[in-house]
Order: sequence, then structure tokens, then C-alpha cells
Amino acid sequence: MPRPQPQATLRIFGFPHAGGGSLLFRPWLAQTPSHVEWCLAALPGREQRLNEPPLAQMGPLLEGLALAIAPLLDRPAIFLGHSMGAFIAFELIRKLMARGWAGPQLLAVSGQRAPHLPDPKPPFYHLPDAEFVAAIQRTYQSIPQELLADRALLQIFLPAMRADFTLIDTYRYQPGPPLPLPIVAFGGTDDALVPAANLAAWAQHTRSSFRQHLFAGGHFFLHGVRQEMLTCMLRGE
Repeated sequence: MPRPQPQATLRIFGFPHAGGGSLLFRPWLAQTPSHVEWCLAALPGREQRLNEPPLAQMGPLLEGLALAIAPLLDRPAIFLGHSMGAFIAFELIRKLMARGWAGPQLLAVSGQRAPHLPDPKPPFYHLPDAEFVAAIQRTYQSIPQELLADRALLQIFLPAMRADFTLIDTYRYQPGPPLPLPIVAFGGTDDALVPAANLAAWAQHTRSSFRQHLFAGGHFFLHGVRQEMLTCMLRGE
């Protein structure tokens, strides 16, 4: 987690894409107003939790996150999730509210279809290592070339990557009431995995307001529009 800011009046909780970690959101810190505190989800099997077994099922992951995050929801909050992180953020809100605990004031989803829609890509979590890595690169282009070139290092990251894709490829939405909070959805105009219509379908998961924002770029469009996304979230739009 970034350095605590006791005087912050708002917290943003960041949930990363499959295979990712808190580093996804660290460049945002310098662009964030001083009254906002970032809380970055550190998932098992990576970064400071590298020695912990990664979790390949949504239920156990949500259980741990709910217990860790509930005490931090003592002030207004935003949940921001990119790709896999969007489903985690959405389901975490549902779990918190089912227990009668506080939730955030806004859900911001990025680079992900609405949860009730079918996955447009075939599952590949079960493939042998070489084919698994090739499928990730072919679909997302998300693995750094330095990591691909270092087999020993890649083997360290593979368990978390496979667990994440197992989680996302086997995730099945269970119908429930719409959330009682606004949703803002961000997408890339060239993201073949998440066309605008699939992003807009998030509207049916809130009984509050819904806003959609499209930016130039592919699945990882967010790297170039951090300030714009922050502005939208802080305005609640």
C-alpha cells in the first residue's frame, strides 16, 4: 500500500488485471490530489505476497479482501478495477453489502465487459505453459519482453498468472439486485475484447447513475489517460 494519508477525505481502492499487481496504479499517485489516499490490493502470489499461494477462485479471494478492506471503509471510497479487477471490485461490493457492511460511493470499471455477458475469448488457463503464455500475449500483449526473455523469472510469475486466468476464465455471474451506487465505465476504442456495447451493459448493474467514457487505445488504454479517468471518478461521472 502507498504511504498512508491520515487526513485524506477519500480513498481509492485499486484492483489489477490478471497477472498484474499494485504497480499498475502506482504511476497514478503523483497525479492524485492530496485529499485522496490510494489503497492498492496486494493479491496473493505476487509482489510482497510472492511466497503465498495464489488464489484461483473468486470466493476465497473475496473473503480475504472483504476482511482486509472493511475497516478502511470508514470514509468515502471509490473502487477502481481494470479487466479482471473490475469483476473483483464488483463482486467485492456485493459481498460487503450482503454482510451489511459499508461499501464505496462509486464503482469504476475499466476494460471489462458487464459481468452477465459471455466471455468473447476461449479459456486458456488450462493450456501448457508455452501455449498459455503465447495465448496471453496474443490476446493482451501484457507480458513485458524482459520477462518473456528470462525463463527462470517467468517461472516465478507463472503460478499467479495461471491462477488469475483460472479465476477469470471460470468466473460465472450470479444474478442479483443492481448496486445502490453509481457506476462509471471506461474503455478503449480499439479494445477488441470489450466493444462499447459490452461496456455500456454495466448500466443494468446499478439502480443509481451510469456513465461511460471511451478513450483512444486498446485494452490498456488507461496508461495514457490517468488524469482524465481520475477527473471523471472524482466528479462521480
